[in-house]
Amino acid sequence: MNVQKQRSICLVEDDLMIQEAYAVKLRERGYQVVTASDGSQGLEVLRQRKPDIALIDINMPIMDGLELMGEMAKDPNLADIPVIVLTNYDDNKLVKKAGKLQSRFYLIKSLYTPAKVVDVVEEVLHNRL
Repeated sequence: MNVQKQRSICLVEDDLMIQEAYAVKLRERGYQVVTASDGSQGLEVLRQRKPDIALIDINMPIMDGLELMGEMAKDPNLADIPVIVLTNYDDNKLVKKAGKLQSRFYLIKSLYTPAKVVDVVEEVLHNRL
């Protein structure tokens, strides 16, 4: 019997309506989703769960997404977790900063439906195998 491990995703997003929209689509496709509402909470969840991938917003209270990715890069247990940035900031400087950390994709929320975001998640995870 071939039992495949359910892939886990940490979704760090401070807007609860957006967080829920992405979480619903991810769960519909069979992913286990853990959520956090700010970067500090996200770091704690990442350390506890060590998910297969992280979806991280940039503009959040307490610790923003770039700070969170910086902390992940310093932690050997988290440094290999691929990150997809989800934000409304279309700023080349932020794209470059995120890319220097561990961002695989930088997605503008208004340009990607939750279903398209899940497609990107699947692409990243498939390419990691």
